[in-house]
Amino acid sequence: MIPVYLLLAESVLEEEREMILRAARELPAVFPGCEVRVAGQRSRVRYAVPDVEAVLEKVPMEDGKRDASLLMRLLVADTRRLDPAGIWLLFLGDDLRLSSLRLSWCFGAASTGKRVSVQSFARFRGLTEEERFFCLRRTLRHEIGHMCGMAADRNRAGVVEDHGPHCSRPGCSMRQTGTLEKLLAARAQEEGREDCFCPDCRADYRRFVKKTEEMKKKGTE
Repeated sequence: MIPVYLLLAESVLEEEREMILRAARELPAVFPGCEVRVAGQRSRVRYAVPDVEAVLEKVPMEDGKRDASLLMRLLVADTRRLDPAGIWLLFLGDDLRLSSLRLSWCFGAASTGKRVSVQSFARFRGLTEEERFFCLRRTLRHEIGHMCGMAADRNRAGVVEDHGPHCSRPGCSMRQTGTLEKLLAARAQEEGREDCFCPDCRADYRRFVKKTEEMKKKGTE
């Protein structure tokens, strides 16, 4: 199993926390082989997690945003020590910018090789409940997809360069949606599909799982 750790900052509202947990319950079906672990909830497996608020204190707000690039670098220092094979997701209510790609804002970001992602609710506030849940769930799947090798090969058919490699296929959650309008427009194409990823991105995921299992097996030999 691939552990997926959810870290929730204090800036996430209670209703947003419920949405995150609701979306998280879908993840094992969307990403077979993954096991969700939520910081602060009882679990049959004992595990340690980073001190999220201590990390946030080191990344002050600038122009109303925190730097997702710096947040991920700081998180990696802990997550690589705690569980380098896990996928780590930090949710916060603060708006984000992404200095590594010179983006003045972003919904979320992922450090693909280090398996760490930071995601924000800030730009979804003010939407309807249904819209907020779609935006959360779609961003969550998209960033996990990046960390699981989906659309990572720039030479693969259907992959385009748009602030990093992304899928160009309609209806695939690995497409880039660089504005709130585009993200909401994706709802009509993606909701209700049997699989939220295209066949090529799904094949990328199967290769990722196989590679992860092989690496884990070698580590125990």
